Amino acid sequence: MAEPTAEQIIAVALGTHLTHPQVPALAVLDLAFQGCEGSALHVETDAGVASVHWLHPPSPFADLLRQAFAPEITAQQVQLWTSGNDFVAQGFRARWEADVVAPLLQRYRLRRR
Repeated sequence: MAEPTAEQIIAVALGTHLTHPQVPALAVLDLAFQGCEGSALHVETDAGVASVHWLHPPSPFADLLRQAFAPEITAQQVQLWTSGNDFVAQGFRARWEADVVAPLLQRYRLRRR
């Protein structure tokens, strides 16, 4: 089962982004992570699937992370990564970790479980 904190963060972030699309993505994440700084992110979702599925494309939360931390990564690049081409995916995975996931963990002082 997913950690309630992670589920709450995702729900608040996506809900706020949906209802307030004019608010910058980083501000939305700052709101969603408020009070959760320094937490450990549980690595499972309700379905028991590794966190990679909500931290990485094509999840809607991952797209919000992209907008906040690496807007220079285009939707087309994300589509290539998720297209099934292993060579492209391998390089993009490393870039995603460096440009999106690492800054997320650092900004909110998070650690993976």
